Amino acid sequence: MKSSEPNQTNGFYEACLVLVRSQGLQAGRIQNALATIWRRALIYDDWERLRVTSGLADSEVAENLRQTVVFDLMQSLTSREDCAELWLPAAEAAVVPPVEEISARFPQYSGAQVNDLRRDYEREQRLLVQHLESSNLEEIYEEIKSLAVAAGAM
Repeated sequence: MKSSEPNQTNGFYEACLVLVRSQGLQAGRIQNALATIWRRALIYDDWERLRVTSGLADSEVAENLRQTVVFDLMQSLTSREDCAELWLPAAEAAVVPPVEEISARFPQYSGAQVNDLRRDYEREQRLLVQHLESSNLEEIYEEIKSLAVAAGAM
């Protein structure tokens, strides 16, 4: 697992707040930005390591999950009522924006730069899909969500 200070979201929560404050953005652009935020948060931690729980007490497993960037992001979102619509299921984060959306978002980029960015998004997508398929990430995601909601209710 990569190092993560308690309550550190590595900018993911702050990026979500920017979306909350953004006005006039098309719904599709907001959804693509949200998918990118969650995709990057979900590929940040070492899910292969986190899925191995044999020999660990339930409290140790829960503590390991609380140390993830995804937990920090979820707990931060839970603390604000205006962020409820920013929760995105893990599988939905695997969606990559079309080239036209990337071009509209970055009009200063050349066609080659847009294609490079698209390839970067596709690499992130492949990594997330790999985690979804091999690490039981959706199940772990739901466990983390339960922990974050419980922590937010305290």
